[in-house]
Amino acid sequence: MLARRTLAVAAALPVALLITGAIAPVTEVVSGHGNAPSDNAYISRDGRFVAFQSFASNLVPGDTNDASDIFVRDRQLGTLTRVNVTAHGGQADAGGYEPSISADGRFVAFTSNARNLVPGRAGEGLDVYVKDLRTGELTVASRTPEGVWADNVSYLAQIAADGRSVVFFSAGSNLVPGDVNGAPDVFSTDLVTGKISLVSATADGSPAFGMSDRPTVSADGRYVAFRSNAGNLAPGDGQGRFDVFVKDLRTGKVTRASTAADAERPRISGDGSAVTFSSAAALIPGDTNGFADIYVKELPSGKLVRASVTADGRQGDELAYRSALSADGRYAVFESKASNLTPGDTNKAFDVFVKDLRTGALTRLGAGAGPGISADGRSVVFDGEGHVFHTRLPKPDADPFANAVASASNVVVLNGKHALGAPDGRHATVIGLLNGRFTLDLGDDEEGVGDLEIRGWCLGRVPVDFLDAKGKYVGSSQFSSRNPVVRHAGAPYRYARFNLGLLQTLSVDGVRAS
Repeated sequence: MLARRTLAVAAALPVALLITGAIAPVTEVVSGHGNAPSDNAYISRDGRFVAFQSFASNLVPGDTNDASDIFVRDRQLGTLTRVNVTAHGGQADAGGYEPSISADGRFVAFTSNARNLVPGRAGEGLDVYVKDLRTGELTVASRTPEGVWADNVSYLAQIAADGRSVVFFSAGSNLVPGDVNGAPDVFSTDLVTGKISLVSATADGSPAFGMSDRPTVSADGRYVAFRSNAGNLAPGDGQGRFDVFVKDLRTGKVTRASTAADAERPRISGDGSAVTFSSAAALIPGDTNGFADIYVKELPSGKLVRASVTADGRQGDELAYRSALSADGRYAVFESKASNLTPGDTNKAFDVFVKDLRTGALTRLGAGAGPGISADGRSVVFDGEGHVFHTRLPKPDADPFANAVASASNVVVLNGKHALGAPDGRHATVIGLLNGRFTLDLGDDEEGVGDLEIRGWCLGRVPVDFLDAKGKYVGSSQFSSRNPVVRHAGAPYRYARFNLGLLQTLSVDGVRAS
């Protein structure tokens, strides 16, 4: 089972070794410890909210519908909310699937075959709903402004980050006039006006001559990427096999993002500048592995980059499938079964990786699949062993050392700045008065998750408190000259507070958080 990642360091190692290294990613279970699997996670723009589906019946009280439900975890408040309920809180009589969430966590789009979520639903097909978590209101996106329900299934919905529109795939033929192609299409619903637009159409509005599905939308709802085997959507296509297309809903322009057959699983960046997808075709020179790879198409320039390669450009020895992009297209997160992308990958399973397309750096987060990524590329969600995990990656320029003295009360401090940064042989000296306290700040978004390693000495034993980013107590231990590693196995901490007795002396050259 995946667990909180810490940088495990043996206490017997020399302090000089202990005091070096980088900050490790912080991983947590956000789906709770349910009695059935949870998956299909989707993360909000800033990483605060995570939507997911679960068959578990013990995540919230009163869950007795024996069906998959949609939940949202507020990582800041720690709350868990069931989404696929009626406006008055009644539970659905059938399942909810495939959630997505707006940037502010207010709106959640999902698919359901429930018949009791809103009045007037008599059939049993899948429909697309959007829940307003602030008001409780439930909107049917796969229904015309006149109240006509789609005459066939609708699903695979994604809401725009601004919460204004939702895109989805539907086999219905009655959502817009002139839908006569006899094939599933991609649609966009304006959630303010209720207007439904056909996305999978040519620039002049002609319907696609084939099937279109798997839509994904930019943050402002302007750009929609989708998969289609229609040969008439963009100039130069005609092969009748699945490609990835990007539609500009403002101008009508359609761009073919993949240039060979059988592209899968598109995801567009928040700013609409790039789209990622999976393809087993050799789309660039040197692609000889014979497996599906993750590609990123930069739409303004047309540049195509293979993301599922090592930091030095070597290709993977197994397939890569689902992926997603940060808002600016710099970071790509993807799942791959390859064992040679990073050192030490011996689990012979799908792992989740994050690729910095600017530097080429590749980070393996661990076993899992179905990844999503926040706008800034720092928060990643994925499924693993029936749970949904969230990983917070350190800032690119983060370091594991204290970078400020947060406070000093009832102490005498000499050369306090020498306690900051990496050890350099210069020490800060702190002398306690009555109930003395000396607090070091590890920095914004540079929290520790494990032990605190200290280069220095003290008289006797000094109690050390661990505080989170809000100054809340999350644990404590003791530091002594004989034991330079202060143990911590609790919640992430930003501050380390040393508590000194009368005339007790502490000398610090540097501290490092694991």
